[in-house]
Amino acid sequence: MMMAQRLYEAGHITYMRTDSTNLSQDALNMVRGYISDKFGKNICRIARTSTPAKKTRRKRTKRFVRLM
Repeated sequence: MMMAQRLYEAGHITYMRTDSTNLSQDALNMVRGYISDKFGKNICRIARTSTPAKKTRRKRTKRFVRLM
């Protein structure tokens, strides 16, 4: 945890204390772009991983750790 704190203080990660796996659309697009550039467009399919069963009020969660 000390290393995570140092990375956070240096601005290298966004938030270190979360169990959330939510990623922003910007982060997903960045990762997909990198994978497509590095390995080819056929390797990275753009698809939803899950579909909510019904619309419900979801509490806002912190985003998954992202390298800056």
